Amino acid sequence: MKYLSLIVVAMMLAGTAQGMTKHLVKVRVFSQPIDEQSPWSQLPIKESSHVGVVVKPQEIMVPAYTVQAARYLEVETFFSSKPIKARVYRVDSNAQLAILKIDQTLDKLAPIPFGDDLGLNDRVQVLTVKQKRIVPLRSTFRELKIRSSLLANYNLPHMAFEVKQQSVGWSEPIVRKNKLVGLSVRKEKNQIFALPISVIKRFLAAESESTSFGRLGIRFNRLTSTLLRKKIKLDREGQGVWVSEVSALSPFFGQVKESDVLLKLGGYAISDKGTIREARWGRIPLSGIVYRFQVGKKVPLELLRDGELIKVSMEMKPYEGSEDLIPFYGNYERKFLIYGGLVFQELTRNYLQSWGKSWMRRAPLPLLNRYFYGNQLEPNNLDQRIIILSKVLVDDWNKGYEDLKNQEIISINDKKVANLSSIRDALDKPLTKNDQQFTKINLGPRPQELVLVHKDISAIHDRIAKVYAVPVSAFWKSQQGSSDQGAEPEAN
Repeated sequence: MKYLSLIVVAMMLAGTAQGMTKHLVKVRVFSQPIDEQSPWSQLPIKESSHVGVVVKPQEIMVPAYTVQAARYLEVETFFSSKPIKARVYRVDSNAQLAILKIDQTLDKLAPIPFGDDLGLNDRVQVLTVKQKRIVPLRSTFRELKIRSSLLANYNLPHMAFEVKQQSVGWSEPIVRKNKLVGLSVRKEKNQIFALPISVIKRFLAAESESTSFGRLGIRFNRLTSTLLRKKIKLDREGQGVWVSEVSALSPFFGQVKESDVLLKLGGYAISDKGTIREARWGRIPLSGIVYRFQVGKKVPLELLRDGELIKVSMEMKPYEGSEDLIPFYGNYERKFLIYGGLVFQELTRNYLQSWGKSWMRRAPLPLLNRYFYGNQLEPNNLDQRIIILSKVLVDDWNKGYEDLKNQEIISINDKKVANLSSIRDALDKPLTKNDQQFTKINLGPRPQELVLVHKDISAIHDRIAKVYAVPVSAFWKSQQGSSDQGAEPEAN
């Protein structure tokens, strides 16, 4: 009887593999990422292979990270070994998904049918590819975790499955009853994490990245203290969280205030631990359902302020990762500036991720602290960015400062630094003392002051550009047409 059961299972898996060949393709990617720590250059070209899901006759869905910095793409069906050139049609870093397009319709391919969100303990098949054939692996949906994307700061639900195979976890379709219910996007040890089908459907229904997912922009703390609940007259047992911060980009900015108590969002009652009850997934963090609120549609919210119940409803705004204080940029050119060999660049998630898969532990601690605890824009300064001195291209001119790296720029020439434009403006006005022009740079978080002679800076830039093979356009150039004008420092 045992052997008969194994035979039946094997036949079912073989049937699934055969039925899926018309819905899946093999994707080959040649990519060349930007060198985040030397942003004027690129890393060597690398090749990778993935599984693509046919969602329309000429459109193929893959995880977004697979096409990041892609230079050339091709797909291959399971019916033919002839490669077909593909191009990136759309990328959504928040959704972690991308669409590739091919310029010909293949008769043997068909869009994959979609299922519904899984419930805990539902059994599925993870579709892997080995030796040019589809190999289904059985697994069970055991746990739901809320994780940010590999490419953005946006939190989404991820279904966890236990799969022991080493090469699995990076773009395999998850199917149940021959319908797509998820797509794997990452792996940790023996667990793979997949996006639920509801996230995939929201991505496919949106016209662009700016219309796919909304921004809540409210930070809060648990409200489990009995004494505090009595003090604020909160008699709703087990309900409500304490608002600690409201982003200037939040649709509720000006409506929700610090020290308010959030009770409900979009009809979901919020527990004192910041969770909501989801029909299929049980108790999950509030951030796990924000993606469901459609951009442009009003979202109701209930809160308690000074014992008074207040109801507000605001139109959901799109989440744009490039608008964050510490943004994530896709395949765009990086924003940086070199002055006398000192490399100034925006602190981005891309830069932090250059420390590898364990970047949350390996990246410099002051920068990680900024990312996790100081990543909110000021209400009146939405163009603000954190600028760091990432490293020094050593030259006689900057001798003594060659070991400086990964430190935040606080001010230049007594002007507060808000972004790269403010650095350009500040460098345009060197300080003057005893007829000598100089540039003063203040670093943080550990205070340190740099003083550099400003004279002959153009010649210094030409020399450094030649030695380090850096484009001259990467260096600061006076916007006033002359670098001889200085500003007298304020009297002490």
